[in-house]
Amino acid sequence: MSHKSTYNQEAADIRDEKTVILLAADSYTSNNTLLFIANNKSAKVRMLVAAHKSTLPDTLTTLSEDDEYRVRRIIARNPNTPIEVVEKLTEDSHELVRQTAEKHKQMRLIATHNESSPEHTI
Repeated sequence: MSHKSTYNQEAADIRDEKTVILLAADSYTSNNTLLFIANNKSAKVRMLVAAHKSTLPDTLTTLSEDDEYRVRRIIARNPNTPIEVVEKLTEDSHELVRQTAEKHKQMRLIATHNESSPEHTI
């Protein structure tokens, strides 16, 4: 049995925070498992889910309303976060979340502009 499938099968029986942290940090953790553990009481776990490269936009959208500002700040940096959510985070109650969201909103606009601009050749 592969490492990946073992984690997915055991996700429903998670009781230990260290196990959940390992799941949230593992690059092979499935979207379903990330969704399952996104509601964990540990802010550290929710931060890892927010930063995970495989976390789906819907999960990131839900986590963008987390009470913990550090989770929302990480959401603002995740490239999978919908731009509408990043824009909303530019008006967050916490200054660091607003600053991070604004910075990443601008970076996305620049990247989008560069992708749509024709290349200039000499």
